Amino acid sequence: MLRAMLFRTIALTSILLLAACGSKTDKADKADKADKADKADKADKPAPKPKAPITAALFGKIVAPPGVLATVKRGMPSAEAEKLLNEANEKSEIEGIHWWMGLPKDGKLDDILVEFPAAKKGVVAEAWGAGQDTNRGGHPVTVWFNPDTGIRAALDDDGKEATLRFEQYTPLKKLLGEGPSIAALSKPIVGLTKEELGKAYPELADKDGHLWLPATEWEFGGGTPVSPYPLEGAIESVAFSIPYKKGDEASKADVLAVLEAKWGKVKEKDPLDAKNMIFSAAGPRIEVSEDRGALTLRLSEPAPKAKKGR
Repeated sequence: MLRAMLFRTIALTSILLLAACGSKTDKADKADKADKADKADKADKPAPKPKAPITAALFGKIVAPPGVLATVKRGMPSAEAEKLLNEANEKSEIEGIHWWMGLPKDGKLDDILVEFPAAKKGVVAEAWGAGQDTNRGGHPVTVWFNPDTGIRAALDDDGKEATLRFEQYTPLKKLLGEGPSIAALSKPIVGLTKEELGKAYPELADKDGHLWLPATEWEFGGGTPVSPYPLEGAIESVAFSIPYKKGDEASKADVLAVLEAKWGKVKEKDPLDAKNMIFSAAGPRIEVSEDRGALTLRLSEPAPKAKKGR
């Protein structure tokens, strides 16, 4: 009996050992086959094409959105634009490039951007020439302008990534237009209420009825607010600011040159404030005053002439 039990124990142990050996051999065999299949699969597939480096050729010779950014248009549905940009990022053949967009405005595409390594930011100046350095929201940026298309490009970096943002702007000369009136504000204003003003300029009014002019060269807030005076009752005048490059007297001189080209030299100065310049005293009255980093333009009707005594 003991011998039989011993025999069965030995036999069972042998079976288990054989099974274990078979299992290990089977796993090793499968692993070997999988490894060979993987190597064969890789051998059949061509090596991935190396991505091209970023060069000035990407940006072209004029200030304009490059690559896929040239195919998306401001005002198109943001979801549609995001889909196009994501597809372009997946298929990108340029090393380190990432196409992106700013925050949508009312569900529509607004600003567009391209990000790339900060070490490569010099290629932008290589393409477009030296830009103009300024400060935007406490951060240094370099900007380029295309007055023909109304495109402004602003480049900044965080030391690791550079961001080139494309925005629309309206050259001050175009905003003012020809003739004595301001092209963007050519409809009657004086005597209206704030509510009537918004209805008179629906193309400039926001959802609350406040008027916004397009951003000019150095306005980075997205638009230029128009301030009526007084706030209640019949409007006597409206004012808006024209920023110039911060701390740059030459830039301020450029703005003044545009005003002089339209209305001529300053006609007189306010005796109580020499910084208040009157460019036009009649049809309409144009006063310009200096503020921090901007010139404020006030538009009103000419002061009524005193009636002659009988």
